[in-house]
Amino acid sequence: MYSPSSSSIRCGRLCTKDAMFIECVRDDQVPHNIQNQYPMAKNTKIMLGNVWPERNTAFPDFLGTQNNTNVWWAGEFAQFHKTRPQVRRNARPGSSCLAIRS
Repeated sequence: MYSPSSSSIRCGRLCTKDAMFIECVRDDQVPHNIQNQYPMAKNTKIMLGNVWPERNTAFPDFLGTQNNTNVWWAGEFAQFHKTRPQVRRNARPGSSCLAIRS
């Protein structure tokens, strides 16, 4: 899933990878009043759906004929893994608490 209103940095990575999104078959199926609220989705047939409260999301097309979307999505996971805080279990036996290291 991808928020079409996300930062331009993420958009830059997305646009350079030529990732594809699930699209409506015909233009008359596109809810333009919603689509036009998102600069990346405006004037496209990208299908948006409600996932986040009060925001819409575009859905990556993992079944497309090109592998660009899968490559982009794998890169997003790798980038997230590099930047997320490290989480480890508390050293006390029997404890299920998590500690975050910076």
